[in-house]
Amino acid sequence: MNLTLQRVQLLKTRVKFRQIPDEDPHIDFLNQDVTIPNVETTYWCTRFKLPSNIVEKPHHIIRFDGVISPQSNGIVHHMELFHCDVSSDIDIPEYNGVCTSEQKPMGLTPCRRVIGATNFTYPDEAGGLIGEPRKSSYVILEVHFN
Repeated sequence: MNLTLQRVQLLKTRVKFRQIPDEDPHIDFLNQDVTIPNVETTYWCTRFKLPSNIVEKPHHIIRFDGVISPQSNGIVHHMELFHCDVSSDIDIPEYNGVCTSEQKPMGLTPCRRVIGATNFTYPDEAGGLIGEPRKSSYVILEVHFN
């Protein structure tokens, strides 16, 4: 019996999705003051807090786009945004550094629910849920630099 493996990327589609007006609400999570170590590959983690108007009631993410500055173009391999899956009364410590560093706070461990990765637009009838008064308002942006 011959077995063949074929890779399939499930998040890409040939269907054209609607244009999203520029005035629709959006959030930019942008790294600041990143000094990339002189190594072949680095995963950089930054903790952000969602705006209060997003946390106070449920919202649906309808698009995820990476924002890459001209200085970082060509060295960003990919990025992912993770929601911290804890209750709203738990604070997630601030962090802006190498994801594998020993200085990374242990409190970031529950931040593993992927919100977005590659550029993606949900179809009209779908969206990713975020924001509820009893849910955490923290996210981690993980950027893979090569």
